[in-house]
Order: sequence, then structure tokens, then C-alpha cells
Amino acid sequence: MPHWISLGFRSAAGIYLGPFAWIVSTQLNYSLAANLCGPSSHMIAYVAGGLILLSLVGAALSFTAWQRLGHANPDDSSSYAPHKFMAGMGTVMGVLFALVIALQGTATFLLEGCAR
Repeated sequence: MPHWISLGFRSAAGIYLGPFAWIVSTQLNYSLAANLCGPSSHMIAYVAGGLILLSLVGAALSFTAWQRLGHANPDDSSSYAPHKFMAGMGTVMGVLFALVIALQGTATFLLEGCAR
């Protein structure tokens, strides 16, 4: 795989994985909430934990790309500015969506029974 494709994937990993994890979390929360009315069922929290990790993996990949691009040679003829911008946005978006998924997952601990 060429270097710029690998760099582009790592730069945008948080942009793609964060929202994807949130979409999956939202859909699973809606589909599991009706089936998990028991008082001690915390399946939604476990799903949220896994998807938080997925979102944070995307943020970590973007962050490592952002760090690597910070050390790029400024005299290089190819411009890495768009990749660095995408890496910064991917880092922020990955963390943001991890927080959103965590907030949605806390409903399992705050609400009782079928109110989830």
C-alpha cells in the first residue's frame, strides 16, 4: 500500500470510526432496550464499552498520524496539510463520539427496568 494511502487512512480513522460506532450504539440501544427490561441487565453498557473502545482506537490512529505529520519535512514538495487537518479532526471527533456513546450508555445505570 502506498505511503499516502496508509497516511490518509490513519488520518481519517477517527472521522470514520467515531460516527460509525455511535450509529451502531444508537441502533443497538433502541433494539436492545425493549428486550432487556430486567432490573439487572446491563447489556447496553457492555455494548457501549466496546463501541467506546472502537471510537477511541480511531482517535488514537488519527492522533498518531497527527504526531507523525508534525515531524514531516516542511521542504517536501508534497503538501501534508490536508492530512494533518484530517488527523486533528479525527482525533477530536473520535474522542467526542466516545463521550457521546458513554453518555448514552449511562442510561443503563440511571434508569430502572423498562424506562431505559
